[in-house]
Amino acid sequence: MKLKVMTYNIAGGRDHRGELPARTIRPEACGEVIAAYSPDIVGLNEIDFNHPRSGNIHLAADVAKATGIPYENRFGRATELGRPGARGSYGNAFLSKHPILLSEALQVPDPEDKSEPTYYETRGIFRNIVLIDGKEIEVLVTHFGLAKTERAETMKMLTKFTKERTRPIIIMGDFNVWGGAVNPEYNRIDEIAGLYELLTDTFTACPDQEKTTFPSRFDMPNLTDKEINGGKGIRIDYIFVSEEFKVTKAEVPESRASDHLPYYVELELD
Repeated sequence: MKLKVMTYNIAGGRDHRGELPARTIRPEACGEVIAAYSPDIVGLNEIDFNHPRSGNIHLAADVAKATGIPYENRFGRATELGRPGARGSYGNAFLSKHPILLSEALQVPDPEDKSEPTYYETRGIFRNIVLIDGKEIEVLVTHFGLAKTERAETMKMLTKFTKERTRPIIIMGDFNVWGGAVNPEYNRIDEIAGLYELLTDTFTACPDQEKTTFPSRFDMPNLTDKEINGGKGIRIDYIFVSEEFKVTKAEVPESRASDHLPYYVELELD
């Protein structure tokens, strides 16, 4: 069985190509990128659901519709965001060409230690069971926090799911960790060492090992080359798979639709 997979942080559906006013919500932008690759399953990060800031739309459904592909779509709430009177749901989403047997949105516990000088946000893991050619596959979509303590809590849950799995498993999303950076303070790859012990990082199949996924462009407002690894960018979007899968292709498509680049892989499963 062959399986095409994509993970994509779509930045709340805001079109980052610079052709429209800043922060314009345009689900078609990322939908067109997904359609070009027509993956079987897609994990999406930074998804609004009935949120005033994005016009109270069902963003995952609108992105799915924009692809022109008959995807099933599911939203996994991680938290509520916004000021009083203008709050809405926010989290991850999952698109699938194949039947989704189960969707379960799980909150990651907030860390007790919030002493890091960074932004904190309740995070989530969106667990889905999908049926493909008669086989059940477990897919976890997640978006790690900016704080080390937040990421540690997410890792605890992912490690538990992986160790207790009874099906082939795929874990994907924006992990906010990277390695091999110019500045040592940017190197966080050890934080997800546990996944490397249990699963395969599909990026090993990418022909360009220097390829990064963030930012999609360096000329965005309030972003300087110096802030992002000396102008080299960082790879923070990942797809991990269990031993049942063989990775046959890995690619980082070029697109400025979001502030992240999408990440696409092709797999084989016996």
